[in-house]
Amino acid sequence: MVSQNKVKNKKSVNEIYSMKIIQQKSSTVGLIHSLGGCGGTLLAQCIGVLQNVVLLSECNPLSATLFDYNLNPYVQIQKWYPDVFAAVKDKFSAEDLQSADHFRHFITLVKSILDEKNHYLIIRDYNYIDYFGIPFLDRPPLYSNLIKSLANAFPVKQTILIRHPLHQYNSLRSHGILKDVLSPDIFLEGYDRFLNDFEGCKIIKYEDMVSHPGESISYLSGFLEVPFSKDFMTKFHTNQSVTGNFKRMGETKISLPAQKMEMDPWSEKLQNDPEFNILLNKLEYS
Repeated sequence: MVSQNKVKNKKSVNEIYSMKIIQQKSSTVGLIHSLGGCGGTLLAQCIGVLQNVVLLSECNPLSATLFDYNLNPYVQIQKWYPDVFAAVKDKFSAEDLQSADHFRHFITLVKSILDEKNHYLIIRDYNYIDYFGIPFLDRPPLYSNLIKSLANAFPVKQTILIRHPLHQYNSLRSHGILKDVLSPDIFLEGYDRFLNDFEGCKIIKYEDMVSHPGESISYLSGFLEVPFSKDFMTKFHTNQSVTGNFKRMGETKISLPAQKMEMDPWSEKLQNDPEFNILLNKLEYS
């Protein structure tokens, strides 16, 4: 009888320990940083369909009012995660999240709700506003307002998404609002500061994600500590709870853009700038 009781007690302790592990597995928040024009919408679609993942898209205190508040975490949760919104709607407003302190408190509250559900929080940063700024700001701050806002409120795992910078530059300028304002000088200075600020972070290349999507998303999900499932390949195109470039939203296959890259004087100036070759070397595209 004594032996059986010990076994039962031991089993009970193991069960409790396992429950603690399950309860603690959502403690880290994944952050995806990028400057735009490098497949962030596609990546968000892929990560966002993984089991129990809640992804906030292009969120940052500086972007909270842009594009009719569509980059605002409060608005995104209201539209995409109504069960979570029910618990936060009376404590904040969308306007509040322009404040770094309110932004941090809001994200912390959302994280605590998701932890109770054993869900995982991933935040896709909007670094365009931080490092390029134009035309939304006269001068960008040249640091991540998301990182400054969160201020070590909880553990994070960070990765940066990049693309060959010439293709990225042209992709950004394919948006009419940026075509005549995002100069090569602004692009090179902002990119350099971005890389310096996130030196040592895990890097995901858009080209690798397209050529090997299964391996790339599997690797990234492991790094961000979220569950991976191969069926994301058949579901990613159904995920419309994202922001960004919707031109290829309905495509069921992951592939490079079909259109030919257009060059203009600014693209040629960028390509001929000595700093561009330094950037290529840093990103290992040379």
